[in-house]
Amino acid sequence: MSSRADEQRDLRRPAVRTADPVAGSAEALRSHLRTRGEDNIAGFCKLFGNADIRPPAIFRDLQYIAALIPATVLESTPQGKAFWNAAIATAQLKQDARRIMVETADSIIAYHSNNRGHGRSSSSAQQQRDSATFSTPSRTSSAEEVARYSMADAAYLLQITAKEGDAVAQRELATLYLTHPELMDHIIAPFARPRDVFKEELDSKWRKNQDPNRCDPATMCVAHHWMSLSSKGGDALAQEYLRQREEMERLP
Repeated sequence: MSSRADEQRDLRRPAVRTADPVAGSAEALRSHLRTRGEDNIAGFCKLFGNADIRPPAIFRDLQYIAALIPATVLESTPQGKAFWNAAIATAQLKQDARRIMVETADSIIAYHSNNRGHGRSSSSAQQQRDSATFSTPSRTSSAEEVARYSMADAAYLLQITAKEGDAVAQRELATLYLTHPELMDHIIAPFARPRDVFKEELDSKWRKNQDPNRCDPATMCVAHHWMSLSSKGGDALAQEYLRQREEMERLP
């Protein structure tokens, strides 16, 4: 009887957990796979960073693969893992390209503003990068390099990156519409509806409060469009601008 009672006590006694060699091996394997995945992504970045090797329509090719290949293949096969590594690499390269384009446009604007005697040491895009996004500039351009480009070139770079959804570029593009409207045509974001940009109430407000000879109401609508997109994208300077603008409009 005592033996049976001892067995029952042993069954009720909580088990003491010991080191699980299988679990330890699994964690080591996951760590190895993460490191290996990062190495693979870096390899794809180096490969796709070479314009002579990179497929000319790489984003379209990746979209075709994602649309036509079954999800089970992409999620559970070595080929699928390679696809995701390649997709992450292209996304990183695209983000780097956008950042460089915004920085280049900022350098061009700062150069021409200083040469006109405005005393502008850095634009709001540079201030935003210094305080939040880019703590240290990734590339610097000499005055000779920047002097080859015009303000229209800076506007073109900002248009490209703004249409890609970059909040800093959207804010700087809106600023250019306010300060240099002659540089570019009225460009709006992809899939944006003109009736949502050129609103009748906004147009009438600009015509009422602004001198049409100095500020075209349609240009003001486009500037407000890009500034609003930048604000929705989380840009603090765009949010502050819109807030101040609303406060000024409330004044009698």
